[in-house]
Amino acid sequence: MPKHPRPVTESGQIQDQKDELPLPGASQQKKQRIFAGDGRNLQSEFSEVEAQPEKQYIAFEESSVDQGYAQVLSSADKEAKQNISQNKNPSLWCVGFAEESSSNFWDVSSSKSFDHSVDDPMFWGPYLSERQWGTVREDFSEDENSWEHVSYEDANHHAYVSGEDGLMGVSDKCQLLCASMALWNGKDRFLKERLFGLTGNEGNHGEDVKELYYYLDNVPDHSYMRALYKYPQGAFPYQWLREENKNRGRDAPEFEITDTGVFEIDGHWDVTVEYAKTDHLGLACQIEAVNNGRFKQTIHIVPQFWFRHVQRNEPIPRMTQNQPEMRAMSDGTVKIKYNFGNWRLIFMQESKQKVTPTLMFTDNVSAPVPEKSCGFDEQAFYKNAFHKVVVNGQMNAVNPENSGTKCGARYEFTVEPGAKVYVHWRLESSTYPMHINLAELKTLFGKKRKDAETYYRAMMPDWTPEERNIGTQAMAGLFWSKQYYMYDVKNWLNDFRGCSENKGRKGRNSSWSHVHNHHILLMPDNWEFPWYAGWDLCVSAVLYARFSPAFAKNQITTFLSDCYMHPKGQLPGCEFEMGDANPPLQPWAVLRIYYADGANDLGFLRKCFHRLLLNYNWWCNSEFESTNTYGRGFLGMDNISVVDRSGSLPHGWSLVQADFTGWMACYALWMLQIVVELGQTDLVYCDLIPRFLNQFLNIATAMNKPVSEKGLWDDEDRFFYDVFHTPHGRIPIRLRSMVGLVPLLACATIKVRKLSTAAVHFDTHLTECPQHVFRLKDDEVFLSALCLPRVQSVLERVFSEEEFMSPYGIRSLSKVYEKNHYSQMVGDQHMSVKYTPGESDSGAFGGNSNWRGPVWVFMNYLLLESFDKYSDRAKRSSSRLVLNKPQSSGGTMGPIPSLIKDLEKRLLAIFLPDKEGNRPVHGSVSRYAVDPKWRNLVLFYEFIHADTGRGCGASHQTGWTATIIEILYRLHSSGTLKSCKM
Repeated sequence: MPKHPRPVTESGQIQDQKDELPLPGASQQKKQRIFAGDGRNLQSEFSEVEAQPEKQYIAFEESSVDQGYAQVLSSADKEAKQNISQNKNPSLWCVGFAEESSSNFWDVSSSKSFDHSVDDPMFWGPYLSERQWGTVREDFSEDENSWEHVSYEDANHHAYVSGEDGLMGVSDKCQLLCASMALWNGKDRFLKERLFGLTGNEGNHGEDVKELYYYLDNVPDHSYMRALYKYPQGAFPYQWLREENKNRGRDAPEFEITDTGVFEIDGHWDVTVEYAKTDHLGLACQIEAVNNGRFKQTIHIVPQFWFRHVQRNEPIPRMTQNQPEMRAMSDGTVKIKYNFGNWRLIFMQESKQKVTPTLMFTDNVSAPVPEKSCGFDEQAFYKNAFHKVVVNGQMNAVNPENSGTKCGARYEFTVEPGAKVYVHWRLESSTYPMHINLAELKTLFGKKRKDAETYYRAMMPDWTPEERNIGTQAMAGLFWSKQYYMYDVKNWLNDFRGCSENKGRKGRNSSWSHVHNHHILLMPDNWEFPWYAGWDLCVSAVLYARFSPAFAKNQITTFLSDCYMHPKGQLPGCEFEMGDANPPLQPWAVLRIYYADGANDLGFLRKCFHRLLLNYNWWCNSEFESTNTYGRGFLGMDNISVVDRSGSLPHGWSLVQADFTGWMACYALWMLQIVVELGQTDLVYCDLIPRFLNQFLNIATAMNKPVSEKGLWDDEDRFFYDVFHTPHGRIPIRLRSMVGLVPLLACATIKVRKLSTAAVHFDTHLTECPQHVFRLKDDEVFLSALCLPRVQSVLERVFSEEEFMSPYGIRSLSKVYEKNHYSQMVGDQHMSVKYTPGESDSGAFGGNSNWRGPVWVFMNYLLLESFDKYSDRAKRSSSRLVLNKPQSSGGTMGPIPSLIKDLEKRLLAIFLPDKEGNRPVHGSVSRYAVDPKWRNLVLFYEFIHADTGRGCGASHQTGWTATIIEILYRLHSSGTLKSCKM
């Protein structure tokens, strides 16, 4: 089976590099200014600060894009004040996104070389993926089985086509030069260069990483980054993990590396990697390895650096001559020459360790394989050379001339129990050498570490140490999730069709040949989901807006651009199937980011609106038979229904979806909010108010009709359901799930001040649709897809512990189906669903996701937003919103605000340790509670077991689960967190 569709040159570059495009976004040096909360210049006012300890100050950099990253600092922090006043550390407080262009590209037509004098704070970052193998971008197989085409073992010797991966690695902003660490404990089958996990076909619940690693620190400009990897000292149990999970059924839990006992029996290494930026694009790294075993052990540490392959038409700077190269110099340093100029790599020695590294060089090209139908060039030195040297002792595998496109420094340490060793390196521009020694470098790391702690204290000023620990790691995971993502579908299709086995075949995503992705994007999870998904990206961008509105805006405008959006207006789902639509959260994200940045960047709002209008029109084409109801597919909630909502139905059957229709009501409402906001300064947009207002009301009216009248409301159950439209009539899927809760999200309070034309439209509907339009005061109206009695009916089920409310948040499926399974005939097939609070018990959508019971933190957060609005609406009107308990217990549940706070506390309880130190998210792994070195570590799983709080699915899914940060902010802003006892 072909692995690589095009030949490579001796230097490791893919041949046929033509028509290069402009290079992604150059930074511009910006003048720094300091302002007080009232806008006065504070450059000389720090004497006043001492006398006003309660005053808050803001530091930010000017930008043509927006007002940039702003950070409130406590004036009581003397060091922070001095840093700002003396401009000692602008990268910490003014964290660089304001310096980033609004575009992801810059024009290099007038300059062929990279300018090292431009100090771009975003040049280095965590842009290297944790997994490139098993992705669609590397799959050229005829059966489109990406997991098997390039496996974990293949990645050892196979050179990737469309990206790179590494262990806790970094890269430049185009991922041309990559750096990471490799490890060997003397017993592992492989040089540990990347994280191991099961493929979608091997795991009993789909793909799953089987390693322990933690993102501990990161700041928005990545001036300091820290991560921890726990490396077993015994043989890594690759085969055991595979076989045990293969032998387990869907109804059994996953077999994790913590279940093997390797950390307790053989001991393990705590390997911490830290990165710190220096002046003039410099980068330094410190690797610490601690022997947490009972005996003296040996560890090999190999910092490694390499160039990735470059594709045709890539937006990268041109090289003036020759090809990229790494070469050893006589002074022991390594000269690196590539598209971003000339650099020097220095490995710094710990004199007391008395270990001198051995430099190794090879080329980042694939080792020969039996099948060469797609044209491999024979090479003398291959990607797996370091593995051969370190693990197999084949010293002739590396280039004796000490040059190539991949370089490594081999350190071998023998370490006593409890002792630690260090490896240091620094990378500097040849134009601007650092001239710092090892002691100064250690001081730099200490300062950067302290700066990061100060940053987190400023972001979480009143939080307890435990809350700050959770928040810090959630933020760090979010910041580490940035990845340089490269997927040029047209090039990929050409390469796919160039393989002999694929002649005459269309290839995956062939109708998306316009997709030309070469951008730094926020990934849902760097290992399990090293590719973007439409709604995941929106959530990540909104979370990021709290720390850098400029970068958050960049994520949304990039995704709405022609490089992503289909000419028909559709936005891509994910690389496995671009046509699978995700819920349309883009307008929600636009509004949230706009308001997070002070609601003054009308240019951003206007630009996004015009792109969203194309997408909105595409979604409108999914209307079912002019009924103002909608149906199109799974919409991100994989297995939530009795059927595969993206699959085929019996002949003549159609499916109308409550969640799809609810999302469309939300979309219309969000677009209405945007045009009202734009209309404040440009009355042209007011012409669109009737369109979105009327469409919202038409959808709301239609979905509230009973099923018998082509609606989605069931009067008997008082709930929204999906409905089959069959030749014999309409059949509701009377399954109470998150599907029926989505319509709750379609609500908003809209201010129509200064818009007399808008007020006329709203006034008309106040009398025509009083159940959906309600005046709060003269310039505010409240719109809701549900009338208040129906809100009450649905919320009674939401807050009932017999249905949706679990000890850890709102379930995705009612608990009533735990004992009474739901069943239904679909054509001549009998289908059933049962409440499954943890991992999925079916293979639908790969079996690695489950919407039949677990808690999804982000969906809880969206619901909380809507609950706030309903509560405010009830508070500001004569209407009462009183929820009754189930008939079995009787009475009322209490006021809505108290129920909202209770839900927030349940969500936070997932991550807080109990009296014995056990965090529910870690399940039965007791070591997190009893071992001081594990106690403060926190993982952020994709979804949560509704009954136990145990994390399930992807273990580093901060793209969604980092919303716990926002839950903490909500609790602190309301002043109720201090009374929260878990």
